[in-house]
Amino acid sequence: DNAKLRFGASQDLSIYHDGSNSYINDSGTGDLILAGTNVKIMMGTDAAETGAVFNDNGAVTLYHNNAAKLATSADGVTVTGTLSATRKNVIKTWFSRRAGTWCIY
Repeated sequence: DNAKLRFGASQDLSIYHDGSNSYINDSGTGDLILAGTNVKIMMGTDAAETGAVFNDNGAVTLYHNNAAKLATSADGVTVTGTLSATRKNVIKTWFSRRAGTWCIY
């Protein structure tokens, strides 16, 4: 614990564990970029539970307890379960027979 792996000429990228939590820390200029055709964030020490999936040029899906709850697509966003909002002045709602869902505008 408390040992750090440091990378870069200025050692501005580090990976470490502080005894309680693990960190990937980028303290330099620019962005910390995770790149891949499909990127998954897995949860749990055995990485058995999906937290998020980011597909190349496509959908993003967020999970709760290994169940998809919010998913983006070319058509918009799908929420599975209850959606709560703090602002309640919705302009218009209607039921789309084609989509079989309620729509908010």
